[in-house]
Amino acid sequence: MTTEHLSRERVLEVIADRFGHSDFSTRELAEALGVTEPQVRGALGWLVHARLLHAVGGVRRLDCCQRPYRATLYRWTGKQIRPDPPGCRRSRPNALAAEWLARRW
Repeated sequence: MTTEHLSRERVLEVIADRFGHSDFSTRELAEALGVTEPQVRGALGWLVHARLLHAVGGVRRLDCCQRPYRATLYRWTGKQIRPDPPGCRRSRPNALAAEWLARRW
């Protein structure tokens, strides 16, 4: 397992290639990417919020202490990440700070 930076684009690419439109869990996706599960959860949260993935149910699993828990299963909708339009502040993360600092008081 690595602790490298995990981009949403890379996660979506692996989902499309490996799982297609079948169901998968965060654990299965983390194994496919070779990263830790918390890294995958962060990217999946954004992809669900952007409606590129949706939860389709769950599966019962056992944790390390043999206690049951329910893991959510996700499915790709087939959509891709839309690029930000030119001039969008999300595409320029420091734009707001730079504009604020450049203001004349």
